[in-house]
Amino acid sequence: MQQQHQTQTQNPLLFSGEINAVITDVLALLKPRIQLLPADWADTYFKIPDKSAKGGSPWVTSDVEYTREILNSIVDPNISEIYIMTSSQILKTTMGMIIITYYIDYDPSPMMILLPTIDFAEKYSRLKLEPVLNQIETIKDKISPRRSRDAANTMRFKEFPGGFLILAGSNSPVDLSSFSIKILYVDEPDRMPGSVGVEGDPGLIAEQRIESYKKQGYKIIYTSSPTDFNNSRIYGKVLLGDQQNPFVKCPACGFLQVLEFFPKKDTIKDEFYGGVIWDKDKDVFGKTIKHHPETSRYICANIDCKTPIYETQKKNLLSKIYWTPTATPVSPKIRSFVGLSRMYSTLSTWAQMAEEWIKVKDDPESIPVFTNTVLGKPYKSDDTPDVDEKTVMSWAEDYLTEKNPNLPNDILMLTCSVDTHPDRLEVEVDGWGIGEENWIVHYEQLWGDPDQDEVKIQLDELLERKWIREDGTELSIGGIGKNGNRNYCTVIDTGGYLKNTQSIYDYTRERFHLGVMAIKGRGGNGMPILLSQSRVGKLKNTPLQNIGTDTVKEIIWNRLKYKPGGPKTIHYTKAFCDYKYYEGLFCEPPFAIINKRTNTKTIIWKKKNARMRNEPWDLKCYNYVALKIADPDFAAIKESLLQQNKNKEQTNTIPQNRVSDRMRPINSSINDFVNSWRK
Repeated sequence: MQQQHQTQTQNPLLFSGEINAVITDVLALLKPRIQLLPADWADTYFKIPDKSAKGGSPWVTSDVEYTREILNSIVDPNISEIYIMTSSQILKTTMGMIIITYYIDYDPSPMMILLPTIDFAEKYSRLKLEPVLNQIETIKDKISPRRSRDAANTMRFKEFPGGFLILAGSNSPVDLSSFSIKILYVDEPDRMPGSVGVEGDPGLIAEQRIESYKKQGYKIIYTSSPTDFNNSRIYGKVLLGDQQNPFVKCPACGFLQVLEFFPKKDTIKDEFYGGVIWDKDKDVFGKTIKHHPETSRYICANIDCKTPIYETQKKNLLSKIYWTPTATPVSPKIRSFVGLSRMYSTLSTWAQMAEEWIKVKDDPESIPVFTNTVLGKPYKSDDTPDVDEKTVMSWAEDYLTEKNPNLPNDILMLTCSVDTHPDRLEVEVDGWGIGEENWIVHYEQLWGDPDQDEVKIQLDELLERKWIREDGTELSIGGIGKNGNRNYCTVIDTGGYLKNTQSIYDYTRERFHLGVMAIKGRGGNGMPILLSQSRVGKLKNTPLQNIGTDTVKEIIWNRLKYKPGGPKTIHYTKAFCDYKYYEGLFCEPPFAIINKRTNTKTIIWKKKNARMRNEPWDLKCYNYVALKIADPDFAAIKESLLQQNKNKEQTNTIPQNRVSDRMRPINSSINDFVNSWRK
């Protein structure tokens, strides 16, 4: 009885202790969390997905010190718009993840991430965002696991207490007009279409969703590597801000400088400084015969110092970044960051940058890519006056003339392009050599209604025609595909006149197995050359290759200015290239339209005069498309022709040009459409 009484007197004490523990836990939950700056929050909570490390690898801001100021700027109450222009390999995507997850944790709000396409948004969610969300302890329980029937968490919609996150594609008008948002994060705006249908710039449409939060601490954040100087959205945006540059101190003299790849030259002492240099072997004439990029080092930008800084010193050099404004913003609420090239990257070395430059320095079409993605700068093309038709006419050469009736030996294969009109077909045959060197070989108008067999028979005969090179080698349009069958490498435009469209569909479908393909252009800056393939016609049984027209035009227009001779140049013959031909070739130049809101330019292609004939221009562009579809192995073709000439086998057979079978189906099954486009 006494023992029972003691047990009863102890229970209240034990019960009281349990209550105290519960109260302590509740108070701990009610205690406000210390508000960390985004960079410090990332150091504490953010994990980088890593298959080799359970739970991911911890983020360490001090390892990439240039990110600290960028991340912390998102909580500056005086800043509403932030624009970040960088090279690739600067952790833009990871910084974006930190920004979004920080808001989910500390300031949950209606948010949108705007990405180039819906497909890209889904991949971004599945491969990048969701692994991060599942690894951050403070937010992983706020978002329910994604299930097909869970409307609160889908591939492109994440709901959490206090807000939601939409992952939108810039090609979807519905995505851009569905919800009001407080935080807009735009990733890679320079890779987005110029307009969402007829509604306008996708970034500006998305920004309209901010209006309801204009007085509640909204944020608009853009991050991207740039593109062309005239077209780059991100470049236009950063010009609106204070253009902060990442200065570092020289360890020898303390001189503050922004790291640049290309050095300046001290002409008095004949020395380079303020950039990367490497050792080179030169011949007796001073011409470089070999590069040694592995010896790359950065030279201090102080002309009185010029101390070499090596890769081994890079980490210490970048341990302190002095972000400094270099311009007056149009509004004090706009901050922009520029100057972050791969010189600052922890994922790339200066030697690797040098290697990339050595590879592209002689290729005018690769230099813009290097400028955009390695240097993080918009590429500005040569501002020297563009050549005109009179100048190019003076470059015409003697081939296919009475003086020299044959083709140059450098031509390895031929392509054909066809433009459709109600009363004729206009046809151009082009030759191609190493490095996409180009020759016009034939131009003809086939008069008559393209719906009638007579015109189609003329085109069939032309596709079987042969041309002879100076060494006696016969070339036909196209060649032999890898499956051993004939491949004409011919494209026919279907976007001209509706009257003949179905007839052209029928013609190309019947000859698709011979490498004759229907094409249709789509406008818009930054599109790939070869877009999707589709089935068209009354029965949806004709393969159609969609093409990025503006991209093709930009490439060919830039090549017109180079004098013939060498890779990516164009040769013209005196045989039939008259003034009318050159007038048509130059009749549709690019014009810039300035968007005052975004401070960017959009390029459109417009005839100088509505009455001018532009078929030479269109056909030159279409032949380039035919080349890209054919995807020829020029080295293999050249080797085959050399062997043929060595053996002196002068026959009437078609040279075994090695081109892809991309224009041909793998099999004849009309239902196996996906497999039919394999290379």
